[in-house]
Amino acid sequence: MASQHNHSDSMHDHMMSQMAFHTGVTETILFESWITTSPSIFLISCIFIFILSILHEGIKEFHRFSEQERLTKQPVRLDDAIENELARMNTESLPTTIRTKTK
Repeated sequence: MASQHNHSDSMHDHMMSQMAFHTGVTETILFESWITTSPSIFLISCIFIFILSILHEGIKEFHRFSEQERLTKQPVRLDDAIENELARMNTESLPTTIRTKTK
């Protein structure tokens, strides 16, 4: 039982060491083939990721804006059945309002 406990502790320690901060520049970024080996490549990678995030946010905002424009410029089209029902409701309620006002 104690050996299982020690095994889980060493696994936990190993996982924690992977998440610790350090000052090295040799890192794998996103893909195994994208490895930084020098401070300049590391800095270029950081700048590239920052630019990608700005582009991503810009595309999201453009999509939101274009969708909003499309919805505000598009006329509301009613079904023929809905138009007929609205017309029927308007003509039926018209005599009732006239009778109510005359009383």
